[in-house]
Amino acid sequence: MESMRRTEVYEQTLATAEQIARDRGDGYVGVEHLMLAILADANSMPTFEMQYRMGIDVGDLARRVALFLDTPPPEPDAQRARFLDGRVVDHYLDGRVITRYPDGRIDERHEPPSE
Repeated sequence: MESMRRTEVYEQTLATAEQIARDRGDGYVGVEHLMLAILADANSMPTFEMQYRMGIDVGDLARRVALFLDTPPPEPDAQRARFLDGRVVDHYLDGRVITRYPDGRIDERHEPPSE
């Protein structure tokens, strides 16, 4: 199998993703960091396509990706749902539902487990 050629843009994007992860103190480089690296380059083809052909607000998308990274992982007994408005909702086995809002508010309620 032939090896794939790695372009200078590819290597620079990886380096930028690593720097973003390092600056954030994340300790790993994930797809989210790659997305932030791509969005940070206003001249990249993916950023151009998203912004001008798809009508996506790339600044808002970058903010949402960073918010995703900033949210602590769910506890082992929880299932997580993330919403486009930035809310993160954790549903626990004991019926607790915790909603975290982008402005820092946290709402906790209890729903009886469904039978």
